[in-house]
Amino acid sequence: MRQQRARALGAFIVVITSVWFSACGSDDEDPPPPSFTPNTGGRQSFGGRPATGGRETTGGIVEAGAAGRVDAGGAPSGSGGAAPSSGGTIGQAGEVAFGGEKALEPFETPPLCPDSDAWDEGVRIDELSTGEDDLIGGITPDEGTLVWLSGEAVMYADRPDANEPFGEPQTLEDTDFVQGTISPDGLHLVGTRFGNFSFAEVVRESRDEPFSGEPDDSAFADLNETVAAIPVAKSVGDPLLVGEDWFVYSYYLQPPDMSPTIRQGVGPLWSFGVPIGGAMLLAMGEERRIPTGFGADLRTLFYWDEVEGIQQQAQRADAGSDFDRYQSLEDRRGAVPNEACDRLYYSAPGPDGDLDLFVAAVR
Repeated sequence: MRQQRARALGAFIVVITSVWFSACGSDDEDPPPPSFTPNTGGRQSFGGRPATGGRETTGGIVEAGAAGRVDAGGAPSGSGGAAPSSGGTIGQAGEVAFGGEKALEPFETPPLCPDSDAWDEGVRIDELSTGEDDLIGGITPDEGTLVWLSGEAVMYADRPDANEPFGEPQTLEDTDFVQGTISPDGLHLVGTRFGNFSFAEVVRESRDEPFSGEPDDSAFADLNETVAAIPVAKSVGDPLLVGEDWFVYSYYLQPPDMSPTIRQGVGPLWSFGVPIGGAMLLAMGEERRIPTGFGADLRTLFYWDEVEGIQQQAQRADAGSDFDRYQSLEDRRGAVPNEACDRLYYSAPGPDGDLDLFVAAVR
């Protein structure tokens, strides 16, 4: 019955979406956009670009270059076009862009994850970092399994205890995955398939075993079929498995300008889902906000911001609200927390200049 309802929902979304887009799109599939060009295994956007310190919208309003842009006290954190402030400034989504200033009341109950300035200096994960760019894809809440992209190879490593070093890194063989993430139990490795039009997974019985076998897309059938039926150029990618019930990923049309590009599907079986709300999560031009991690209470979203060229975190009052407060995590790319949100895993430049894997603890 649950599967029938999910398929019915997917079919309904296809019909509505197809009618809307048929007036403005073509049936031709364009190649994936540059941010998915597989020169780094699929997520070129992780390399980022330096923040330009400001962007002028088509309406002529200059937005400040830092995340959020309006301090919690209500005053702008800088004049239009100013360089971004350091991590830790909380902002109201989109208020400056629309000419307003709005003070935010403190959360009645703080989120599980701390403010961005609470993180200590990171420690390089020496046993996993390679000579390639190492771009983190996901970690289990218990910190026992980590998945990352090393060059163009999807890799993973396990350990029995979060305070022990990881075991020997393993390369995922015989898949067409250009990105990868891990399920909370460490038994499902989900990947974006080459071309960025669908998802699949490989499964193992226990963490003592390697991942092997052909990728299976049956858990993503409804989602993949819905995406395939939308008659315009589009892409999917950046998968995250959040708890047992959420699949978070990037979905966008080309160009994605001013559209929400982060969605959450429910399952399993995984649905096409709905956009995750928040004014500062919208794409600008062809630059997107890309999900990288979620706090266990679902109130903190970590994401890579192509618009600003930095890692950010967004927070909200409860799991059902839009995100309305934003903080910079600067160069902690791909940030993803553990279950307690007192350790943060991410990629950052290492001693040789390439991206390595790091972990930071709360001060």
